[in-house]
Amino acid sequence: AKHFGLKIAPADLERRALEWSITRGSRSGRVAWQFIEDLDAEQRLKRVLRNDPGMGVIRHADAGYEIAIITAKENNLDIGSRLSS
Repeated sequence: AKHFGLKIAPADLERRALEWSITRGSRSGRVAWQFIEDLDAEQRLKRVLRNDPGMGVIRHADAGYEIAIITAKENNLDIGSRLSS
């Protein structure tokens, strides 16, 4: 997990790793590596699914759309001083 810079609490990492190994019937290094690669992909996907729509909200907030400004505030999107309007 450290190799990929994954952000996960040690207890959660251990719990998920044990679940992964049990459901796959193995505790080999290959299975451990597959678990870490899967966890990395999961975290990357979450970032993409947040960041891409977030950029659309930011563009619309920049254009002055009130609903986009509200949405940005509700979702903690940092668009600086533009949120002060």
